[in-house]
Amino acid sequence: MSKTVQEILNDVMRDTGLGQALGYATSQPRYRFYRNSKKSEDMFFWTVEKINHNGKPRYVSGVYKYKKGKKEWIPIRQVGHSKKKAAIARAYKLYQQAQ
Repeated sequence: MSKTVQEILNDVMRDTGLGQALGYATSQPRYRFYRNSKKSEDMFFWTVEKINHNGKPRYVSGVYKYKKGKKEWIPIRQVGHSKKKAAIARAYKLYQQAQ
């Protein structure tokens, strides 16, 4: 079984701790998703852990718009924040602006 270059790099960064030292997430971060009401399929979210957003470790908040024809959520806006509290507060504001 052969591994791809990306899989090998992920393994090295995870095992050596190099990824955390550089500020890169070596696994999928945890998210919190919310819908404002049952009649709206759109969701807003924020990350619980810092991720690499535009080259910097940040908490991210954003909005997903539901496309009925495709039956999928498409990210329409994502913003990075230095503090988790700011990401949580901004997530709902982004959702209101998207409506």
